[in-house]
Amino acid sequence: MKSIRMRLWSGMMILSAVVILLIFLFQIVFLERFYTEMEISAAGRDVAELVSEIELYGDLREAAVSPEIIEKADQISYDRNMQVQIALSDDGIIYSSQSGGDRMPGMMQSETAKALISALGGEEYRNQTVHNRFGNKIAIMGFPVMSDAGVDGAVLVSFSLASVEDTAEILKKQLVIIALVIMVVSVIISSVLSKKFTEPVRLISEAAEAYSRGELEKRLPDLGEDETGQLARRMNEMGEALTRNEMLKKELISNVSHELRTPLTIIRGYAEAMRDITGDDAEKRSRQLGVIIEQSGRLGNIVEDMLSLSKLQSGTETLRLEPFSVYDILEEIRLMYGANSEKRTFEISGEDCRGREVTGDRRKIEQVLYNFISNAFVHTSPEDSVEVRISENDGFMRIEVADSGPGISGEDIGHVFERYYKGSRDKDSVSSGTGLGLAIVKGILELHKAPYGVESEPGSGAVFWFELPFS
Repeated sequence: MKSIRMRLWSGMMILSAVVILLIFLFQIVFLERFYTEMEISAAGRDVAELVSEIELYGDLREAAVSPEIIEKADQISYDRNMQVQIALSDDGIIYSSQSGGDRMPGMMQSETAKALISALGGEEYRNQTVHNRFGNKIAIMGFPVMSDAGVDGAVLVSFSLASVEDTAEILKKQLVIIALVIMVVSVIISSVLSKKFTEPVRLISEAAEAYSRGELEKRLPDLGEDETGQLARRMNEMGEALTRNEMLKKELISNVSHELRTPLTIIRGYAEAMRDITGDDAEKRSRQLGVIIEQSGRLGNIVEDMLSLSKLQSGTETLRLEPFSVYDILEEIRLMYGANSEKRTFEISGEDCRGREVTGDRRKIEQVLYNFISNAFVHTSPEDSVEVRISENDGFMRIEVADSGPGISGEDIGHVFERYYKGSRDKDSVSSGTGLGLAIVKGILELHKAPYGVESEPGSGAVFWFELPFS
């Protein structure tokens, strides 16, 4: 297949050839005919004016010797390079111009006779003939001179069209030169323009090929503000997104490996201890079994998070919408945390909304609240508090989970809901998780088409929020 560059170059060369052909048609084929018609029409108008002035005299013989008519006829003869003759019906030609065109050669007298006969018959005569000897075209016209009694005579004119033929011949020679110049210029311009237009496409194609090979660091230069420039910027953005995604995947592998290895190691260690050391000590065995159960639950939570995110991203997850109380969910989460070993709790504010319900998928919103609150506990010391604030906002219930942790940097705040992303405050945390919790929250809230976000400044804690419509 031909490249785009070659097709573009070929198209421009074809366009140049068509332009040259059109120039040939209009400047050579049609020009001669058009120019001839213009010359004959202009000459006819001048002779018609002369005939009108002759007819004003009333007597053709008197007009033929009038200085004004002779001057007019000679002026036309000179300006148009033609021979002008005045003929009477009975006496034949009584005047013939002395300047301007050559007299009609004898061999052309038959054409003049035809013009005279036609004009004396009251019909205007116009014809082109070819000189028998020299081969050039000659125009012959005859105009009747009318009076009250009828046709008194005629005005005959004849002139050579050699100037039109010479002009066309000159243009033919010029056209050859013009065609060569146009072809050379077209080759140069076509090559430059085809390269200019296709070079960005080539660069973008190379970048896409590099991305397919996993070379995600390749970036395109600024290619302007047109469509190719916009496409290049989109490609660079895609490259940055792919690079970030690759880093996140590497972090996922590292994080998941660590998160899975830790509970598995603990489970294995305690299981071996029970087998080899504990023996019949029921208290130790019970404590060790508790650790195994706890770490198994942690391992299950990691797998559950990965499965939940996979369902949300694949689009197979559906919503079961129903009215429910956010406060009931919060109380259940409070009881759950109060029952574990850490015995963490949080404050709830916003009594004005306590009796009102919202519409959504209760189970999934419970997961959102649990993830937000768990995230707040992770980044808040046991001595500090976590607060859940509930308020009304233009027909929506706004739920905010505020912690008093280290806050989120401006660099990280735009990425906290991305899967596997772990910002600086996560890396400083003791229990950082897999980085899937907030990505799951994002998927659930976007499935609900619910507004959500985070507000934070370094050193001032963070507030995660979302809104649901009242029932």
